[in-house]
Amino acid sequence: MERTKARKPHAMMIPYPLQGHVIPFVHLAIKLASHGFTITFVNTDSIHHHISTARHGDAGDIFSASRSSGHLDIRYTTVSDGFPLGFDRSLNHDQFFEGILHVFSAHVDDLIAKISRRDDPPVTCLIADTFYVWSSMICDKHNLVNVSFWTEPALVLNLYYHLDLLISHGHFKSLDNREDVIDYIPGVKAIDPKDLMSYLQVSDKDVDTDTVVYRILFKAFKDVKRADFVLCNTVQELEPGSLGALQAKQPVYAIGPVFSTESVVPTSLWAESDCTEWLKGRPTGSVLYVSFGSYAHVGKKEIVEIAHGLLLSGLSFIWVLRPDIVGSDVPDFLPAGFMDQVQGRSLVVQWCCQMAVISNPAIGGFLTHCGWNSILESVWCDLPLLCYPLLTDQFTNRKLVVDDWRIGINLCEKKMTTRDEVAANVRRLMDGDSSSELRENVEKVKSHLKNAISTTGSSETNFNSFIGEVRDKIEAKLCNLNGMEISRITSARQLFDEMPDRDTVAWNTMLTGYSHLGLHQEAISLFTHLRFSHPKPDDYSFTAILSTCASVRDVIFGRQIQCLVIRSGYGASLPVNNSLVDMYGKCSDTLSANRVFRDMCNDSRNEVTWCSLLFAYMNAAQFEAAFDVFVEMPKRVAFAWNIMISGHAQCGKIESCLRLFKEMLQSEFEPDCYTFSCLMNACADSSHLVYGRMVHAVMVKNGWDSAVEAKNSVLSFYAKVGCKDDAMKELDSIEFLTQVSWNSVIDACMRIGETDKALEVFHLAPEKNIVTWTTMIAGYGRNGDGERALRFFVEMVNYGVDSDNFAYGAVLHACSGLALLGHGKMIHGCLIHHGFQGYAYVGNALVNLYAKCGDIIESNRAFGDIANKDLVSWNTMLFAFGVHGLADQALKLYDENMIASGIKPDNVTFIGLLTTCSHSGLVEKGCAIFESMVKDYGIPLEVDHVTCMIDMFGRSGHLTEAKELATTYASNNSSWEALLGACSTHLHTELGREVGKVLKIAEPSEEMSFVLLSNLYCSSGRWKEAEDVRREMVERGMKKTPGCSWIQVGSQVSAFVVGDCSHPRFEELSAALNCLQHEMRNPKTFRS
Repeated sequence: MERTKARKPHAMMIPYPLQGHVIPFVHLAIKLASHGFTITFVNTDSIHHHISTARHGDAGDIFSASRSSGHLDIRYTTVSDGFPLGFDRSLNHDQFFEGILHVFSAHVDDLIAKISRRDDPPVTCLIADTFYVWSSMICDKHNLVNVSFWTEPALVLNLYYHLDLLISHGHFKSLDNREDVIDYIPGVKAIDPKDLMSYLQVSDKDVDTDTVVYRILFKAFKDVKRADFVLCNTVQELEPGSLGALQAKQPVYAIGPVFSTESVVPTSLWAESDCTEWLKGRPTGSVLYVSFGSYAHVGKKEIVEIAHGLLLSGLSFIWVLRPDIVGSDVPDFLPAGFMDQVQGRSLVVQWCCQMAVISNPAIGGFLTHCGWNSILESVWCDLPLLCYPLLTDQFTNRKLVVDDWRIGINLCEKKMTTRDEVAANVRRLMDGDSSSELRENVEKVKSHLKNAISTTGSSETNFNSFIGEVRDKIEAKLCNLNGMEISRITSARQLFDEMPDRDTVAWNTMLTGYSHLGLHQEAISLFTHLRFSHPKPDDYSFTAILSTCASVRDVIFGRQIQCLVIRSGYGASLPVNNSLVDMYGKCSDTLSANRVFRDMCNDSRNEVTWCSLLFAYMNAAQFEAAFDVFVEMPKRVAFAWNIMISGHAQCGKIESCLRLFKEMLQSEFEPDCYTFSCLMNACADSSHLVYGRMVHAVMVKNGWDSAVEAKNSVLSFYAKVGCKDDAMKELDSIEFLTQVSWNSVIDACMRIGETDKALEVFHLAPEKNIVTWTTMIAGYGRNGDGERALRFFVEMVNYGVDSDNFAYGAVLHACSGLALLGHGKMIHGCLIHHGFQGYAYVGNALVNLYAKCGDIIESNRAFGDIANKDLVSWNTMLFAFGVHGLADQALKLYDENMIASGIKPDNVTFIGLLTTCSHSGLVEKGCAIFESMVKDYGIPLEVDHVTCMIDMFGRSGHLTEAKELATTYASNNSSWEALLGACSTHLHTELGREVGKVLKIAEPSEEMSFVLLSNLYCSSGRWKEAEDVRREMVERGMKKTPGCSWIQVGSQVSAFVVGDCSHPRFEELSAALNCLQHEMRNPKTFRS
């Protein structure tokens, strides 16, 4: 079924009204907008008022500059938080949060209703701060996709997420909290109670945990579990444990770090001081930056001790001191005479642009409150941290910084802050023995941040996955996915409600129907009603609702069901216990799954029980525990073997997969279709041709080669590893295809160059989705048939299939291959209209298109429009400048922009730079770049690098150096070809003859060396030798590939091949060419 046009996604984004939350929301809004989203960004009236005051007037639309520079569809509005602007939210903390809890949601509800009636497209998605307690209620009411954005580290979210465990184990909300190490939180090896968030470090005898702050915490982290997606401002590689535990429960995406080094959106709540002039001329790394964030307060006594400690350290510093750092009613808090003592040596400001200051080379360290934004920014700027946590998540953040990553030290080891300890630790951070180790560790953590946001990095991959998933979720809601089934179950529910006497069978039928359709909230609601009805739940009811718990990964509700199971007398039911083990396994709670399993009598377990427990351990990647269960199993059925093999395959453990497979073959159980599919996909991902052939052979021997899923995996394997003949055999043998199969077949045909076969399969496919069309477009482009690729794109649009960034990128590459500027501009207009201009993949294709079509200005403009430039973006622009002979711009782009931005070049970068130097005659610069590649960046020499150097020497007449290089890398035939071309250019026949002999031996069947040598002899007037070379080519059966060129006039493209006289205006064209040739050879006649 064709994919119909989907509405452009429209997300409303509402940050928590604190600057530390607003900043990442702003940067996420820009990134989403650059990926085709319409964004409505909502600040509270109070936050907007503070931003305006800081800018000495009305800030207006804070996204105006970003929108105009990036063509982004970001709309800005404000909403009341329920209090007047003059209300002091800092002094009246609890009253303010009561309003956020009870009043603010009503204003948001009204705003969404108003915008949905007025705006086009309507709001389809809500991205709200995780601390809001009403997100799911709003989303349910307005049929919105519910996205929760967590702006702090995953460890903090994971701890809040498991508040129930902290309470049940007595570490929180008890009269006398336990003080021993906490080692039971999923994904957290161990954490000391002092490292919990400040709100969780109190006992009931000390603090009333029924206050508004705690009510918000309890409700918010219950509500987040109903979110469709959770976004985390962190990196998968930095917090794998906590993220893994969360991701086992619901879709959680680590997309950090979410910040920008060059933001044009105002977010500061105080007027910013410019520290640039003061920092100018300061020695590198000599200044300490001190800031305690935008929200936390510090006692006056502590401020005084820190001030004296900074003075005692003898170091220069910039100290950011908000006017309300102690309290809005405490204006004077610094020691007497402090400002006079620091004048000239140090600087005290009320506020500044933090990123602009800490990125200055003069800054050497950061004394921080451990706010998450400050930690990420500090690491990005290569600064170690001096930690002074004040409240909430900052104590837990300190653990990550000091104990886990070792990129910082504590300001004070005890609660008491003393000036001597402050001074000592400031000096230790800036230039002590541990300083160099800290900076090395910072560099390691920074590499994780940089790698994560690269094109293939974890955060960028997660973000793109989220974009695809949320688009699908929006489309499903708008199109009422499974509408027919839902319509039927709605009718069934209406009939059910009208039944005068509903027995257990009727309840279970409805319950199962909801569960199978994925209507999990409806299933939960119905089960709640069943509990209090006359027929009570039975074992069938419990298995249905436990299946729902497993699907939504709601382990807390699952535990409640288990309690009800025991109270209802079904604790010994085999189906119910199997469902409990399965539910806990899918929620990655292996302890509970094992507990249920062990509580069952040996005689009451069956194969399903054992396999459910085995899956629980494999799902949690606990391979040793899984193996123990596997060994303990009284009967290892085929499904158990498949669980073990697929679990290892998903983790890339190909050797373990094959070892298990071998053991399975020796057992009494035979592998099935699923076994072979897992193995073939594992071999394809690891590019093990030999292993794949072995598995395929066993598959054929066991008779599974005709199964659809197995054939799909075999076809994908041979296509991925480039075995054309084997892939064609699989194509010819396929009889039945699923949608995935059709796309796989088309892709395989295109990869092996069988474009006609791919077209035939395309027309035979009963359903064509966006992947099918894109595969055809990209395939034609790869095979040099750009015209057909372009026609397919137009046809796709006419069919009403909504294009995505991959389809746009594919057709743009096809246009660049044909140098069709007009068509490329039309497609450029289309993708701007649909919001894809900010995608790196599309932007790279645009840069390449305009460069190849001769429009370097538009190429550079397209490069500037890319929101998040990847390495391919920079390389493409470098090549563009190079081929246009703009060596200065290319080298400037490399030195002043790319390297300065922290982008690490790769082997392709240096090919572009060396090519640029070669074409522009910059021999000395090229040699320096060649040396820098290996020395400074550790990039090994490749064939293309050497060839570029020889070409550069050859073009400039340095044939001796060119020959030396070619001789050094004698196995590189491309180097000899480049040297032969240089000989032809400079008419050096003797060296050319010598090189020609080398190439004849090395490449006896290649025409290039013969053609170059023949041209050299012709240019030198040695016609006999040229004739001998041509004769030898004939004897060897070689033919020179005819030259080809084409030109676009209006909408018509005309191609010309050497020796072809078939053009309808051939005589007219020949006459014009003869005339031009005559004028060029007789310029005096032409001038007269």
